[in-house]
Amino acid sequence: MSKKINIAAGFSLVVFALTAILTVSGYLDTLNNSLSEASHSLENPALTIILKIITSISEWFVYVPIALLLFAIPKLRWRVGFPVTVTLMASGMLNWTLKQLFAIPRPDTHRLIAESGLSFPRACLHDFTS
Repeated sequence: MSKKINIAAGFSLVVFALTAILTVSGYLDTLNNSLSEASHSLENPALTIILKIITSISEWFVYVPIALLLFAIPKLRWRVGFPVTVTLMASGMLNWTLKQLFAIPRPDTHRLIAESGLSFPRACLHDFTS
């Protein structure tokens, strides 16, 4: 199992590195613009509601109570609660750090949800939902 995890982690790191290089160099701008236009053509009220729900699932007020609940259950505290909490904290810090490092502004066109701060990577579906 550990070998599979290492392979998956290595693959993810390579994909991230390639995405970062292509995004920062501007090579993905044309693709992002094309995909963004295609996603906007799919816009409809039902899909917008679904995507807003998916977006809201990543908010702190959703996952912090879940982590606290896992810590409150003695049988799950160390086996599940602690790893989930550490993973959430690490991913939040990594997300913030990468956004500061790349400092890519959010797209300012066709927003369905008002968001502030930086964006990375510039993905068309993210542009569509935020």
